[in-house]
Amino acid sequence: MDLDSIISPLPYFQDLWLYCSFSILFLISFLILKKKLGINVAIFVSFIKTSIPLIYFSIYVDNTWHNNGDDQMYMSAGILIYDVLSSLFNLNISYLDFNFPYDQYYSFVKELKEQYIDLNFVERFYLTIDYFSSNPLFFKSIHWVAFFSFIFFGFNWYAIIILNIILNIISSIYIYKFSIIFNYSKYYAKFLMIFFLLNLEILSWTSFMSLKESLALLVNIVIFYYFYKLFKKFSIKDLSVLLILILFTYTIRTYLTGFYLIYFIFIYLLLFYNFKFILKNYNYILFLSISILIVIYQFTPGYTVHVIYFFGYKISIHIPFYKIITLHYDLIDFVKSFFSFWLGPKPWSINLNNNFLFISATVHYLLVIPALVGSYQISKKNNYFVVMIIFLILMSLIYSFVGFENRHRFQFSFIYIWAQSHFIYYIVIKNFYLRKILFQN
Repeated sequence: MDLDSIISPLPYFQDLWLYCSFSILFLISFLILKKKLGINVAIFVSFIKTSIPLIYFSIYVDNTWHNNGDDQMYMSAGILIYDVLSSLFNLNISYLDFNFPYDQYYSFVKELKEQYIDLNFVERFYLTIDYFSSNPLFFKSIHWVAFFSFIFFGFNWYAIIILNIILNIISSIYIYKFSIIFNYSKYYAKFLMIFFLLNLEILSWTSFMSLKESLALLVNIVIFYYFYKLFKKFSIKDLSVLLILILFTYTIRTYLTGFYLIYFIFIYLLLFYNFKFILKNYNYILFLSISILIVIYQFTPGYTVHVIYFFGYKISIHIPFYKIITLHYDLIDFVKSFFSFWLGPKPWSINLNNNFLFISATVHYLLVIPALVGSYQISKKNNYFVVMIIFLILMSLIYSFVGFENRHRFQFSFIYIWAQSHFIYYIVIKNFYLRKILFQN
């Protein structure tokens, strides 16, 4: 197998493993969803989540929507990790045989394998650890998602997509749990879960593109979920999980770690500031504050200034948020990016490479007002939703500074999708017999 056959595949209808893989996806989806949604609804939702990408890959797939972003890089990285590990453990999987040129950035893999030849396992292991510690190939979680997807479903385009859909289904479980601890009914939580899973924006991004947004979306949902648990009642366990998750975001998008730490610390101090407690625990808080500042300094994007040798040492100074602090931006581009972040892509200007977003983009426009109304209604019931909205607004400003737009919005889409769902539930569903049809067990 070579890379060309993956980049420009013929329709996969001749591939029996395609149908086996998507059958596995359907089964996993059903088993995860049936406890929350009941058997009938779980079958229906699982069928939709499975059939859309299956039809695409069995009939319509071509190179139009592929290889337009980072998807090929993730595939290459995943198979390179397999290349390293299979060489380390002397283990080969026949259906992962491949033959493609190494990306120049990851040429070290070939060098590493050449050094394995005369080494025993222990020596290979320590040599691999040295490479792990110096190359980002091993520290990006999406590369491991790609690796495991290939192990389970073979080396092809749809492998990462299947695993991303599974991650999206797990996300819906946390959406359900989130609404329950917000004190909404099980009917409401079920509808929100279904609306999230079958939302056209969710279906568009997860059914065709093998990107890392599904992973980012899951982690962001769980982060806000655990912060809300801390918001209600402090717990060392929940704090530990939250900090691990925030640090884990560094493996997805490096800048999120610092942003989350700054924002959550600010919110927590704003709501729970206690001067006597700070005085009483001054030493511990000072130590913790220094540690947090170091992490924020290290994990936030900025500009590095290299100072000429000082007493024999080369000094580098990192300035976090350099563009924001110094206001290095173009106002017109900022306004365009801000508009695109919230409302993009514009349905009337979607090009051929992104036309899978046309229907979802149109619906997104139609649901702008319902989302605003829904946000207001949820915020009246639980002001923590305001914490989520403010974070989304701040991220939209930051992304607009650097020119990132609607694809990066998707990782926080659960916030406005929840608002859309809330409006539709109370205005349309709650007062109709359809509610009984949807939620009967």
